[in-house]
Amino acid sequence: MSALAVSPEAAPAPVPQAQNVAQRKTSKKGGYTRQRRGCLTCRQRKKKCDQGLPICGHCSRLNLVCARERPRQLSSSWGAVQDRPHWGSGNPCCLSQGDHVSEVLRLASIPEPLDLLHPDDAVGRDLSASRRTMMRYYTSTLAVMLSATAENNCFLSVLLPMAFDCPTLLDAMAAWASSHLALREPSFRDTSLLHRGRVLANLGAALKDGSLSGEMCLAVAMAMCSMETISDATSSSWAHHLSGAAAALQPGSSGMQLSPPRTSASVLSGDWLKSVEGRWLVRNFAYHDILMSVSLDRRPLMTGDYWMSADDAMADPYFAFASRIMLSTSEISVLNADCAEYYEASLGGGGSNTSGLALDPNCDALLQRALGIASDLREWQCPAASTDTPLTSLSETYRSAGLIYLNRVVRKYLPQHATDVLPEGIRVYVDSVCEVAEKVPGGSLAECSLLFPLFMAGGEAEEATHMERIRSRLCTMNKWRRFRNVDACREVLEEVWEQREEWRRGMRRDKVDWRDVVEQRGWQLALS
Repeated sequence: MSALAVSPEAAPAPVPQAQNVAQRKTSKKGGYTRQRRGCLTCRQRKKKCDQGLPICGHCSRLNLVCARERPRQLSSSWGAVQDRPHWGSGNPCCLSQGDHVSEVLRLASIPEPLDLLHPDDAVGRDLSASRRTMMRYYTSTLAVMLSATAENNCFLSVLLPMAFDCPTLLDAMAAWASSHLALREPSFRDTSLLHRGRVLANLGAALKDGSLSGEMCLAVAMAMCSMETISDATSSSWAHHLSGAAAALQPGSSGMQLSPPRTSASVLSGDWLKSVEGRWLVRNFAYHDILMSVSLDRRPLMTGDYWMSADDAMADPYFAFASRIMLSTSEISVLNADCAEYYEASLGGGGSNTSGLALDPNCDALLQRALGIASDLREWQCPAASTDTPLTSLSETYRSAGLIYLNRVVRKYLPQHATDVLPEGIRVYVDSVCEVAEKVPGGSLAECSLLFPLFMAGGEAEEATHMERIRSRLCTMNKWRRFRNVDACREVLEEVWEQREEWRRGMRRDKVDWRDVVEQRGWQLALS
């Protein structure tokens, strides 16, 4: 047999053992490269980061600050290659917090709404193309700013999928995004007006022909309410949309005509709480309704615990773990309305009573309700496993705000019993809001819901240090959000503080309250 000849050059050379070791070291080194690209938080915790943006999976699940390395400056040898910063470059003033600055903060602090979005994208074409532009902004920026948590951002996980089945809701979300763009960049104002006009026209047509389901009516009404809250916040528009949402919730209502407010039974008897979408929409309505009752000094449109779930472990996009506190706040508003009605009845339609209600059996029942609410608020414990996160701090500020609100009601109608309900005094809770709010990192998602507690504390602040801390935090939280209701609340507080200083100096006879300032301006202030 003939053997096949193989040249020495074609034969595979044996691989030296040292070379195998080098190859193994090289492949192992690739893992370290991946770790160097992960977030600083995962590297500190010695966890493998999935490198998710704007926030990685571990940090999202645990509600931790997803810290990233700051972008490095080019050396002088490169020269001025580009005058305009790229998408990942942040504002130096926002990056001064070093390792505690998250990717979400960088996204929200860019000087333009989007590097890839300009007014030319939204004009000169049909509104459908412009709507796509607005939805790109909604999904990438606005929805992030609206939610206090990334894990349960229902503005993306619930509202956006619903819009696929409802063109009117899609129009409402596009108008919402364009309204916020107009706040950040005035050149978008004309585009915003076009989208507002489109959604109002389409909503009117849909209501007329009955093509919208109750769930979609509620979704559109709440989107419009939120849009007016952040873009106007001082007119009655947002309250009208909230009333429309209440009408959509009530069975047997015709179109969006609001019938008298009903209790929780009317909601629980329907199918609202059977779907994820329905549960969140009802919860979303309740949040705005409760804070509306505080700002407008009236009873909530719908009362009771109809919106609550059995499990509070999941943080709400608005008020985190403070669902029980929100229920107590609703009860305070009901107590306030009952006291007002009893007060009017005790006057007999005439005269005045500056000493509050006399303690008769009916009034004693009101006092006992106030004492019970105060006890519930003091005994509340955060249901979260960890008590040292921005979301738990946010929840704690809502507890202090609830006690401040209760004290206001008791001082007005039962002043002789104010110390019985709140023996520790109001200053304790003003100071608590200031202290705990500082535990919520600047630029974090949880910061977006601090308006209500900061405003309630600011309305009772008497010390210059408290005023300055509240003023500073309101400015910080709105630096890149540009929500109109935050600016409006700060304007009201500034006037209150100024007039109270004049009162202390004897330049005014009466001590002014924030409700006085709001009424003088003719505003319907949105605190949500």
